[in-house]
Amino acid sequence: MEENPSISMARAAKIIRKSIYTFLQHYQFFTSVAAFIALPFSISVLISLAVVPRSFALLPTVYGRLHSVFLAAGIERRGGFLSILKACVLIRGKTSTALALAVPTNLGLAAVEALFHFRIIATPQHPINNTSLWLVAFEGVLIAYIYSILVVLDVIMSCMFYQCCQNDQGYVQQVVQGGDIDSARKLFDEMPQRNVVTWNCMISGFGRNHMINEARRMFDAMPAKNVVSWTAMLSGYTGRAKLEEARILFDQIPDKLKTHVCWDVVLNGYIKNGRIVEARELIDQCYNRNVGICNRMLSGYVQMGCVEEAYELFLSMPERDLASWTSMLTCYAKAGLMNEAKALFDDIPFEKDAQAWTAMIRGYMQNGMVDEGLKLFQAMPNKDIVAWNCMISGFVENGRLKEALDLYGRMPKKNIISSNSILYGFVLEGDMINAQNFFENIMTQRDTASWNTVISGIQTEEALYLFSEMKRREFRPDQTTYITIVSVCGSLALHGWGKALHLQTIKTSYVHDVLVSSSLISMYSKCGLINDAATLFRSIDYRDTVTWNTMIVAQAYHGSVGQALELHSSMIQSGCKPNHVTFLALLTACAHQGLVKEGQIYFKSMESEWHITPRPDHYACMVDLFGRSGMLYEAYELVEQMPLDSPSYAWETLLNYCKLHGNFELGEIVSLKILKTSPPNAEMNVLLSNIYAAKGLWDESENIRTAMKQQDLKKEVGCSWVELGGSTCKFVYNDRSHPKTEEIYRVIENLSVIIKRISTMI
Repeated sequence: MEENPSISMARAAKIIRKSIYTFLQHYQFFTSVAAFIALPFSISVLISLAVVPRSFALLPTVYGRLHSVFLAAGIERRGGFLSILKACVLIRGKTSTALALAVPTNLGLAAVEALFHFRIIATPQHPINNTSLWLVAFEGVLIAYIYSILVVLDVIMSCMFYQCCQNDQGYVQQVVQGGDIDSARKLFDEMPQRNVVTWNCMISGFGRNHMINEARRMFDAMPAKNVVSWTAMLSGYTGRAKLEEARILFDQIPDKLKTHVCWDVVLNGYIKNGRIVEARELIDQCYNRNVGICNRMLSGYVQMGCVEEAYELFLSMPERDLASWTSMLTCYAKAGLMNEAKALFDDIPFEKDAQAWTAMIRGYMQNGMVDEGLKLFQAMPNKDIVAWNCMISGFVENGRLKEALDLYGRMPKKNIISSNSILYGFVLEGDMINAQNFFENIMTQRDTASWNTVISGIQTEEALYLFSEMKRREFRPDQTTYITIVSVCGSLALHGWGKALHLQTIKTSYVHDVLVSSSLISMYSKCGLINDAATLFRSIDYRDTVTWNTMIVAQAYHGSVGQALELHSSMIQSGCKPNHVTFLALLTACAHQGLVKEGQIYFKSMESEWHITPRPDHYACMVDLFGRSGMLYEAYELVEQMPLDSPSYAWETLLNYCKLHGNFELGEIVSLKILKTSPPNAEMNVLLSNIYAAKGLWDESENIRTAMKQQDLKKEVGCSWVELGGSTCKFVYNDRSHPKTEEIYRVIENLSVIIKRISTMI
């Protein structure tokens, strides 16, 4: 049976296209060159269309073949002119060459194929005489030659389109990594071709931006999933603490795709959220448990401080690598068991690597054994930069900045981590002059962490200008940046700046981060905008303990006690467990409203129901609650129950209420207790002096004032500030250095007169 010529042509064209297409994928340089060489041929075909007689009826055929030429020649329609045109629009001009050649190429192909179809297929119905046979043969050779050139040119177009799609997918990944998930989604939706990498990139992007519902919808819409797809979706769930959903999805993963990476993601989710028992149950179910999974569980025990469980797992491991020994060593060090850590370090059967040495050094530093850490560092055979950085940060954290600077100067090679440690050392000591000098003039390289460190040390309006400078120099703010700068706005009550930062977090999707959103709620609360704080709180999809606590504190701070208590009930119903901050906010709310009975119930439930040991802050709140109600002796009995090494501010709170209620006998007892157990304190001395004066004990009062002068104790000067016209005006007690001092005091005098006049009318 004779094969149809058009089918034969399509099959041959498909082979030609496939081979050329494969070649051009790897040799993109030749694309443009070949395209420009072939362009005149396609143009000549187009010109020939203008002189073809209408009786040939080629134009309707061209119109029809334009939509089917790719299928006829073995390439899908999406690889042609329309797709190239769309690619050009998407990539914004990067495919200009492809666009210029696409139209004549496709029209030329359609014309030649139509002519071929007309000459070859129609020939049996219209026999050719012998006199014109050589003309038909010549025309057939010419058609075949032009057709082959156009096939090459069309493949070039497809290859250029393929390369543009590859660039487009890379651009999607860049946009997702930049945090602009909305723009990435728009670009993704407009892409004519998507591969599994692009799908996975979008799922990961939604997960990182806490848009878990959008991630799941995209995951379900994927035409085909690989192990990265499942892992990305699992990471999204575990990152949002949706561990039940993560476990259901984990159980749905086909066995051939359930790799150790999937096990590790779910295991990390359990560990990160403190569900260490479920984490252990998970690895016990792992049918192909390896040393890596065991090490991850071991590090989870380290994070949770479960020394006994870690040691039991360590002993039960069928094989241990150096990472296993290092994790167990770190667990001992974190628990302060440095003798056990040193014994384990000495028993390591392998040649110790830099990580093991550094873990032991870090253990000494974390436990304040700086000299032992220094000796071990000096004995370390091959010191890498991590060990040097560990020593520098250890010196800084133990308040030995001078030694840290000396070691920093002797480092063979410095990096950004070592420089950031020194910068943090200056900030930790409150030496912002040297910190800013080091930051601006000595640090050869900076990162976002560097900016965060120096901004965190400046709790004034200057921090906002540093933040603006950071963005001007094209450093991208991160979670820590926004939390720090928003807290500054809250502390200074700069609601204008705060709202602007809120808009920035929406644009960068950081508003979905629970810590950033919690800091924004706190900022609005401190600026007096409790309704804005409540609106933001209601808009948050996922709320953790920090988010609930922030809103409860905000309502308590504004005296909305009923709403604070209702929020606590809603928090319990949502399955979120309260912590010590929750109860501190509740006790504060009860104190402001004078709810003694409710406060006592909450205080007792801390230990009885939630197993939370009260801290000095909680005792101080209860003293405040009792003191406001005049129950001073109940407050005294409660404070007596505090541990002996507790700070004195609960006693100081009680002393203030003793003075307020005129109970000078109890006040004297409390004052003497504070002075015996606390370092010299100007405020307490002044308060005790006032108590003696109120009792008529003038000699005792004068003796205390004299002792204060001898010890050079001075009461801290009070200050206040106000935001006006975008700038902050600060006022310090008895300070007349302000350029408008006279005008300010005239206004104060006028206000005083008005206040007195109003008070006499009431």
